[in-house]
Amino acid sequence: MFYNAHWYDPYLNHFTQPDTIVPNLYNSQDWDRYAYARNNPLKYTDPSGHKVTCDVDENCKQSQLLSRFIGVKFWKALIKDEFGVTMKDDKIKWSLANVQTAYKALNMINGILNENLKKLIGGTTFTMTDGGDQYYGITDPTGVTFHAASSNTIIPLTNFLHETGHLMDFVPATNDVFSGGLPENPDWVKDGYVNSELLLGKLTEPVQAKYIANEAYLPTEYWADAFANYVAGNINLADPRGRAMAQDVSDALKPYINP
Repeated sequence: MFYNAHWYDPYLNHFTQPDTIVPNLYNSQDWDRYAYARNNPLKYTDPSGHKVTCDVDENCKQSQLLSRFIGVKFWKALIKDEFGVTMKDDKIKWSLANVQTAYKALNMINGILNENLKKLIGGTTFTMTDGGDQYYGITDPTGVTFHAASSNTIIPLTNFLHETGHLMDFVPATNDVFSGGLPENPDWVKDGYVNSELLLGKLTEPVQAKYIANEAYLPTEYWADAFANYVAGNINLADPRGRAMAQDVSDALKPYINP
């Protein structure tokens, strides 16, 4: 049986491939990446193959609505439902690969924030359009515009994590709250950017698009880069400068994890 993300075997009573995400870091059942519906199918359903969306004590109307969608429409509806972000097509359409990566990034961030991401960025928009030689993102208080060469361009996880970090820092309710809380001259910054020597290499994409002019030595860029690598678990905590970077991000997020 196919559940959008991976295949389920009703004879084995679990998925045949591990989930690519851990939906909720604070729920031990979600760490079993082969389990269906937290091993409790009488209570939960899991139409996405990633995360339970309905239980007998909750309003299942939205879960039933999501089950009507397939492909890109399904992931767009899931992102809107879980994170409050509208996925908009402009001159280029969102591909299945990119909308799934967007969901993965947002879900990773939501886990770090103890399921509070929607409270921070709900009502914003991720727009896909043309104009990029490869890809880049531009963020303002209303959302992120992703510029790509074509609908076949693959936008990496790093970009979604980075731009969502910007978005959290740009929305009116938390404008400059995160970047403004960083040290004036962090010792984890080198030549105007997050020091790549402090990273573990889990993210194969560039730490930061250095070819874009006038982004070096900007606290907003320090924040977005440090945040992306923090969420991805890509910071070398054996280095004291790496520990300082992780601590700075953790301290900035702490008030929003249990608001």
